Amino acid sequence: MDDFTFDYLLSLAKDLKIKVVKRFTDKYGNPLPNDMPSASDAYRRKIIINMNWHDPRELSLVLGHEISHVINGDTGICYYTSFSKIKTESAANKLAIKMIMDYYFDEMDPETINIDAFMDYYAIPSYYYDFISSKLENKFTYFID
Repeated sequence: MDDFTFDYLLSLAKDLKIKVVKRFTDKYGNPLPNDMPSASDAYRRKIIINMNWHDPRELSLVLGHEISHVINGDTGICYYTSFSKIKTESAANKLAIKMIMDYYFDEMDPETINIDAFMDYYAIPSYYYDFISSKLENKFTYFID
């Protein structure tokens, strides 16, 4: 897990008055399963992050995804999934990726950008490559990958 990005997102959540609970265990002290998804409740402005997630590289994306559900005002309890075709899940993933991109590429020269390395670093699914590329093209007047 990239602690700097995760901490940046925690700070963003705090600024947005979203409560984030990081969990390693259930209420009985048993470790959370590594496939149990994190969740958010936009109405309560609360997020629960499973810190035992099977791919720690993905935790920043997970946190950003759940923050996005709250920002977007999605109804009900939303559970993290990076592979859903449901419109609200895709929107949450895209907003999460944009938040991470804003942090990651903030002071980077366009010549040093490597989308594949970025996606691997955060375990972002490959089908978001074109989305990321288009967002970077908008950010920089020229783009080298």
